Amino acid sequence: MSSIVNQTPTITELKRSTTITPTVIQSIAKIVDYKITGAYNPYVIVNLSIKRLPITVYLLDEYGGILDFKIVHNKRELPVRLNLAKYKTNLIDEKDYIRVVYNGKVIDEKEIQIKGPKIKLLDYNLYFERWVQNSCIIRELHMTLKNEGDVPAYIESARLYIKDSVFSALISNKPNDIAQNETKRFSTYRFLAVGMGYKGLSKLKTYHNVTLELVGPDKKILVRALINFTVKC
Repeated sequence: MSSIVNQTPTITELKRSTTITPTVIQSIAKIVDYKITGAYNPYVIVNLSIKRLPITVYLLDEYGGILDFKIVHNKRELPVRLNLAKYKTNLIDEKDYIRVVYNGKVIDEKEIQIKGPKIKLLDYNLYFERWVQNSCIIRELHMTLKNEGDVPAYIESARLYIKDSVFSALISNKPNDIAQNETKRFSTYRFLAVGMGYKGLSKLKTYHNVTLELVGPDKKILVRALINFTVKC
């Protein structure tokens, strides 16, 4: 909830009719446009044209539940920021609504259709260091990603599935977000074999069709791709 709000919304304000489209009274307020962004959590910036105050701007989920809201008392408080989700949540297949209320009446409403992030792996490089004789460990993974989706993505870790072992490493970028339509370079820390700690890979051996997964803080898999590499250290 926005910290400036000290008023409990009324039932009239919150109930959205499924049969009647809210009347747009442009002389009072109108939703001009909106943008979804957020380096640490996804939120929507709402631009409004306002001629009367105060108004209440709600962000509702598809069932009418309140995600966030703000009462605007002064035009200096524009644009309005409303939180779509908690810290570093990857939004996928979601429908929300921005609703503007004046004097207990809905005067404008806009639907937000979210498909989700769409991460494309453009290139990658694996770096190794010597571990024991004729064996290397994965020191780092560097990769270029592009988000072709409609919301930011948050990437926490990378996983490599090599034969019967799973290797995992945390993303070293801070912050670890990638905005929609952004191309960004990401790196990891050292990879550990899950449940085993460090595990060596055979020096000069080439591994084919290794599955790479990039995972969000909410455990959603954002990328699953097949890569090839040769171990050099």
